[in-house]
Amino acid sequence: MVNRNFIAVSLVIFSLFSVFAADVYAQNSTNSTNTTNATACRDTDSSSYPTINYNMTGSVLVSGVVASDNCLDSARLREYYCSSPNSTSASNVIYTCPNGCSNNACRMQNATDTTPPTVSVSHSPLNPYQGQNVTFTASASDNVGLNTLWIFVDNYWTQICRSYSALSGSCKYMTSNLSAGNHTYYAIAIDTSGNSASTSIKQFKVGVSGGRKQIAAEVPGNNIIDGLASWISKFVDKLG
Repeated sequence: MVNRNFIAVSLVIFSLFSVFAADVYAQNSTNSTNTTNATACRDTDSSSYPTINYNMTGSVLVSGVVASDNCLDSARLREYYCSSPNSTSASNVIYTCPNGCSNNACRMQNATDTTPPTVSVSHSPLNPYQGQNVTFTASASDNVGLNTLWIFVDNYWTQICRSYSALSGSCKYMTSNLSAGNHTYYAIAIDTSGNSASTSIKQFKVGVSGGRKQIAAEVPGNNIIDGLASWISKFVDKLG
């Protein structure tokens, strides 16, 4: 009888121990999984989530895949980041850098930049007449990056172009509404550090509309050749 009671008690104790051990194992497994998820997504340029840092080149490592930040052009950056510690894939955003993109990160503004941009402007055709299209072309470059390029005609702002922090850029303005007479124009360039430069004021003259037709009309006759022959004939008769 004693042996049977001892066996029964032993079985109860063993069952309780088994349940307790299984519960502990389950808790340890859960804790282990959470620890792994906490470092599932890592970014080399930031440890704060979301791990966005436009001013530093970085790479995201998640699920065995590496995604690195990269410049799409001279102004735009594709920034890869982790949305949260347990992200299963890298997120990304395309960001336009205020001072341009270089070496796969946004350039920091150069506070010591005091060099103004270089700028030039021209017009075409050189001797337009009234009603003809006249094109003004401005070009500029800078050691750090251009911001805006302006064209002024007769002291009025006519066109503004943004260069998006590129090192060089151009701007065009075309019009056919210039009156006959003298006109002026110039261009201004501003870089990303706030330095500016202006061209000298240039001048040109717009001829009277229809001036070419007027010369032909002064020659008598049904057409230029007949009229010229008639005019020469009359001139010879006067000499004789």
